[in-house]
Amino acid sequence: MRTVRATQGIDVERAKRDCLIAVEHWPGCETVAEIGIVRGELGFTLSVLNYGAAETRLADRAVR
Repeated sequence: MRTVRATQGIDVERAKRDCLIAVEHWPGCETVAEIGIVRGELGFTLSVLNYGAAETRLADRAVR
């Protein structure tokens, strides 16, 4: 039997803000300034656009 779920999406700006807040909680990633969201066929991908003073490797790991 198939069930129908009602979902409510959020806008891209809110998703970016929420992701940025989550990344900033990682030690060493407090200065990450901008997150990018790329929509694809199978979902979406997050990437750091502005690392600030954060170490690149650490910030990329936080995004994953």
